[in-house]
Amino acid sequence: MMKVILVQNPKEYREFKKFRKNLYHNDLYYVSTTEFTFSMLLNKETDFAKSCDIKPVMVKDDNLILCEAILIHNPKDDFVQVAFFEALPMQDEAVSMFKEYIRQYTLCKNLKKVVVGLYGHLSYGVGLTCSINKPNTFDSTYTKPYYIDYFSDGNQLNLYAFKANINEVKKNLSVRESEIIIRPINLKDFEGNCYIGIDAGSTTTKLVLIDDDNNLLYSLYGSNEGNPLKSVMNMLKKMYEELPKKAILRFSGVTGYGEKLIQTA
Repeated sequence: MMKVILVQNPKEYREFKKFRKNLYHNDLYYVSTTEFTFSMLLNKETDFAKSCDIKPVMVKDDNLILCEAILIHNPKDDFVQVAFFEALPMQDEAVSMFKEYIRQYTLCKNLKKVVVGLYGHLSYGVGLTCSINKPNTFDSTYTKPYYIDYFSDGNQLNLYAFKANINEVKKNLSVRESEIIIRPINLKDFEGNCYIGIDAGSTTTKLVLIDDDNNLLYSLYGSNEGNPLKSVMNMLKKMYEELPKKAILRFSGVTGYGEKLIQTA
């Protein structure tokens, strides 16, 4: 008998994790880069995860999982997010049952909408898009091509990740957003207070150095190659090599999934 199950006990958690692993077994287009993010949400290992209502849900027919996802509601938002959605092919009935469960959950929370993130394994469902016609890379995302059909009754919004200079990015922003001004300053001649900002993500690391007036002094971006701590250390070493003697580091801040790891290092 087909039914919706809210994952609660250790056995169900193991089944929930195993389903995704089995689904992508021998799939040449999939690269497994999600374990950290996936576990972080399920185990509520960060301040963000602890602040949210997180519900792993699966639809089973007897002992067979047909589809599953993690429901995330941030108290600051007026919507529920469906992340890490996975399903077997040709399971319209199971997905319909799943969507009805989400609808009831949304009504109980008095929320306004549901956001389903596809192509978002690297960002737990934000919705980054990439081609599905080539093997995945460390910084790209992938979801089974038939997933979009399961949610064809909703409004579709494509979000894109940019890997270009700021002028190229601004071409793709709205007029209002493109009014953001980033002023690069020559670090070599700089003197005065400066501040480090680090985004230690699950797959990439970003570092910026700014001054008191938010001028951009220095920036780095790259894959963390599975080791966010080492990646941050290497970036800091590169930055210190170029930092002039009259530059005074006042504060630093870190965010992202590797935040606690960096703070305790």
